Amino acid sequence: MTTRWLLANELKKRRKLGTVLIADFDDLVFDPEYAEFSPGVINGYVSLQQTQKNFTQHAKTLSYFDGVTVSTQPLKAFASKLFNTENIFWLPNSPHFLWQDKAPAVTNLDTFDICYLPGTRSHDKDFALITEPLADFLAEHHDARLKITGVLDKERLPGHLKGLSQQILWQEKQPYDNYWQVVNSGQLHLAPLQDTVFNRCKSALKAIEANFFNRPVIASPIPDMRRFSKPGVQLAETANDWFQQLKSGYQNGEQTGALREQVLAYYTPEQHAKDLITCYEQNVL
Repeated sequence: MTTRWLLANELKKRRKLGTVLIADFDDLVFDPEYAEFSPGVINGYVSLQQTQKNFTQHAKTLSYFDGVTVSTQPLKAFASKLFNTENIFWLPNSPHFLWQDKAPAVTNLDTFDICYLPGTRSHDKDFALITEPLADFLAEHHDARLKITGVLDKERLPGHLKGLSQQILWQEKQPYDNYWQVVNSGQLHLAPLQDTVFNRCKSALKAIEANFFNRPVIASPIPDMRRFSKPGVQLAETANDWFQQLKSGYQNGEQTGALREQVLAYYTPEQHAKDLITCYEQNVL
């Protein structure tokens, strides 16, 4: 409570000084009506009551801001409905501007490495969607490896994957300064998500980052992922879809050199910066 009070007090001071305040949201974390769909609640890491309180506080804090930016169109729709203001802007995610001088690494041809990068500890049930097709694929392809970098509960790993432990590599979540090296690895990346209202508002950042380093992605068909076309993003919904896409990725094998250009054709860091300035100007004028 002390931290929230200090934040509110600081925002009030800034507004009195004439500062234009713009809040940015990458997830549906401002409407308590949808708190039950928060990954923290679904995976049992945070109580529904606490999450509802958090979301309510986020919404209250927004009253101090002049505008809101969001990363997806579904997120914009929810924000527009709740806040009843025209100052809500869609700024899709882009690769980090400091990555632009980083070249795609050459893949290791001795193994077929599949990368899964859970950034928070609330992706256990998302990952559970693909454990069976992953286990079937790894069992058929002994030169394939699953590289998990991030936060995932090993105790929740099902038996059919635990039995393939020699083909599974674990790495702790990396500092962001090193994160690009993790993204810039492997032959294929995975982005599974449960079909919930929360996840349908999420961005295609996992694909944007991986494709920037010419790594294709198999992903659940959330709206923002649908902006990207093959071969950069292969959509998968059922367990069989995931298995077939894994097989296809294995057979294709080689990096697709045009994926970075495809990502930058959608949205660049420079365009993101320009659009943010436009948000500022529209709030000032």
